[in-house]
Order: sequence, then C-alpha cells, then structure tokens
Amino acid sequence: MASCRNKSTERTSKTKIPFFPTYESEVRGHVTVAWFPKQFSQSYYNAQQQECTSNACTLIAVLIASNWFYNHIKLCGPFLPISREIVLGIAHGILEGNKIHETLLRRGVFKHVNLTVPEAIKGGGLATRHIIEWRCRLYMANMAKTFYSNLNEHITEWKNKPPATNTSDLFVIVIADQRSVLIILQEMTNKVVLIDSHQHLSHGAVIAQVETDNLQSLCSWYIKMNMACYSAQPDCYELSFLYYEVCNSS
Repeated sequence: MASCRNKSTERTSKTKIPFFPTYESEVRGHVTVAWFPKQFSQSYYNAQQQECTSNACTLIAVLIASNWFYNHIKLCGPFLPISREIVLGIAHGILEGNKIHETLLRRGVFKHVNLTVPEAIKGGGLATRHIIEWRCRLYMANMAKTFYSNLNEHITEWKNKPPATNTSDLFVIVIADQRSVLIILQEMTNKVVLIDSHQHLSHGAVIAQVETDNLQSLCSWYIKMNMACYSAQPDCYELSFLYYEVCNSS
C-alpha cells in the first residue's frame, strides 16, 4: 500500500512508538489483506507491551482518520508494501487514543467506556476539531445481509452530491458487536481501505484494501473475518460517515 504525501504539511506526533511492526499478507479474491502481530493491536500496543483491555476503538478510528488526513496519504501504488506513513498513522492512533480514552474516563467526562462517534470527535481535541459527521445511521438488521447495500447507498449519495465544504476522503466508522473499525474511500485513487485496530485471534490489527468497484468483496470479507475471529453475527450495527471541512490542513 504505497502512498504519496506532501512532506511540508505532515502532522507529526511526539508520542514515541514502542516498535515498528512487521506484517503478513494474503489475497482473498479481490481483497488484499495485511495482518500485524498480536502485539500491534489496541490492547497490546503500549509502552509496557503488556495486555490491557482497551475500549478506545471509536476514538482510535477517529484519530487514524485525522492522521490520514493531516499526512495527506494517497494510495498511489499497489497495496504492498504498506507505506511507513500508514503504519505510523495507525500506531499513533492507537497510542494517543488509548491515552486520551483513559484520561477522559478517569475524569468522568463520559459515562460509558464505549464512546459514541460525536464523543470520540470531541475527545480527540485539536486533532479532530474540523471533522464533520455527514451521516449517521443505526441499522436493526442482519449485517451479513445488509452491510454492503446500506454502505454503498450512502457512498453513492456522497459521490453524486458531496458536501460543499468537503476537502477530504470519505471516512466511515463501522460499529458492530461493540467494535469500531475505519473504512476510507479515496475516490481519486479508486481504492477503499479498511483498518481494524483490534486483536484477531493470534494476529493483531489488520488492513484490507480493494478497488472501489470491489467494495462488496471487502464487505463480505469483513463479515467472514468477524465470524471467524469472534463468532460474531451482528443483527445491529451503525455507520457513521465523516469528512474534513478545512482547506488549510497545516
């Protein structure tokens, strides 16, 4: 997953990463997947490198979207090798998300450990202050049967009539079975990327990518992956569509 970016406007983080992870790749039909080690997941990736329960996935997803935007990541090459900027964006999203989440809960800012998307945007502070939630829909329906159609409906709407203030890719936070993952639609490169910061059995975080025309394949892969890793068959899920409205990202 090669990327292009404008180095002069790169957003940097002062957070020191514990290690830079390797990954294993595989191809599932139209979907190319990169699996990171268990230690590179939201419940393991910390300064102590010890397992700790993390419920910060919604906040992590929002911060990864912010890192993606501010680092001007463009998927201008093949999926592999995954660019350093993308991996660092995930790493800092996990580290910063867990730190902010712990602080907010300790201060009693939020009542529940699982944040809503608006709470996560608010909690992200300056990094997320220009994120706009364009659409949010809760579906009381079998996810395996309806995920692609509902996701594609709003993506089509976005393509046909995007917001006038939009200056970014379309970010979609998918919340199902109390886990949030991030989908990024990048029209200019005709690619869709799914980023999941959770542990998956013996693996950690995972990234999957398809061409835009193969979005249904990505949705099917995600459903099967959840079943294989968590035995999850959600009958309720949420889709939140986000974008950045600012023009000067520096």
